[in-house]
Amino acid sequence: MRDWEDLEKAYLFDYAIAEDHRGQNIGVQFLKVIIANLVEQGFLKMSLTVDVENAPAIRLYEDKIGFEIKQHNRDEYGQGHDRYIMELDFNKFLESRNKLAK
Repeated sequence: MRDWEDLEKAYLFDYAIAEDHRGQNIGVQFLKVIIANLVEQGFLKMSLTVDVENAPAIRLYEDKIGFEIKQHNRDEYGQGHDRYIMELDFNKFLESRNKLAK
């Protein structure tokens, strides 16, 4: 979904890998396909939310893709349901991939 105020930013909603398929690198590969598609459409960044207690997802987003935590929203989905707002700059992502390919 496109951000109404920042037309170069896309939001990723409801991203999940079925439990019995986790740990097979599917999440990383699927995100890379999504990012490539968004770059082709002219987007420069992507944002998403993640439960602050979902360590595997946070590791995937930060360590394997390059998302950064931009905000901590307390009680986002009700009391005790905190979320991180994470953002990925596509230029930084593409730079890091190009460095790894060399």
